[in-house]
Amino acid sequence: MYYMKYFVCLLFITVCNLSVTCASENEVIVNYSIEYEDGFIVKLPLRYKLVKTNKVILSDRDILDFASEEYSKADFMGTRTILGKHNNANIVAEYPCNDLCPVYTVRIIRYDVPLNRCDEVKGKIRSILVPVGIGSALVKFCVPYVLNENWEKYVK
Repeated sequence: MYYMKYFVCLLFITVCNLSVTCASENEVIVNYSIEYEDGFIVKLPLRYKLVKTNKVILSDRDILDFASEEYSKADFMGTRTILGKHNNANIVAEYPCNDLCPVYTVRIIRYDVPLNRCDEVKGKIRSILVPVGIGSALVKFCVPYVLNENWEKYVK
């Protein structure tokens, strides 16, 4: 099994031109680019904040507590963090920002699943206003049911 994971990782790195950099003790930057047949190249840097947690399996209370805490928009803008598992799916926190960072940074806590699998993980599809370019757009995400039911406590 280890060799299979290693092979898939190498294949991904070869196809997508992936590089990983440790930015600090608790942050990793993953840069990858994809070149299309017509020569168009997409380069996407992603910053991952490493969150200290003793739990791999998250409860509803863990998710609601995390979502209710204030956070530093400047420290987290443009990052993506895997918080743990809930209902057999990863829960991620993403912090997208647009041209006026960090002021318009938002925190999106969601299941890392396609929308068509949202019911399987007992999530709720919810539209969230996300900064895009010089504006914003409503984007659909699969959020944990506990957040949907306690939307007013969720610090976005």
